[in-house]
Amino acid sequence: MKAFHYIRQFPFEEQLYYLRSLVEMAKNIEQTPIVWDKNSFLVDLTDGKIKTFIFGFDKHPIHVSQDAVDGLKETIILALTTLHRVLGKPRRIDFIDQREIVIRFAENILHGKSVSEIGRVVEDTILEIERQMEQEKKSSRNQASLWL
Repeated sequence: MKAFHYIRQFPFEEQLYYLRSLVEMAKNIEQTPIVWDKNSFLVDLTDGKIKTFIFGFDKHPIHVSQDAVDGLKETIILALTTLHRVLGKPRRIDFIDQREIVIRFAENILHGKSVSEIGRVVEDTILEIERQMEQEKKSSRNQASLWL
């Protein structure tokens, strides 16, 4: 397990799979309330997921609660940027990876109005990247066959 900020070291394509686990936590917020704070999350390198260690249950209710949508948005933006707090829309220079796909992803996340909408943005971006990687693989295979 690593501190949440460790996710910033991963390439965007790898971060997306970790961010998917944040969406799953947000979907289960009714059953297991969590504290939406970067210090309550850990990156589990073994499972390839983000996990929380501050959560609520019958004998330990969460008193500091943030809306799941806002908490999810902020946590995703923190993963993509050098920011320590999100006070508004980040500037392009705040992003670790400043490629257009990352900026577009962040904008779509910020426009999300529900956890399921944000989840769709994550899943659609994963599919887009997987398609691009498959295209590149096919292209390199075709190039290799031309040389033979």
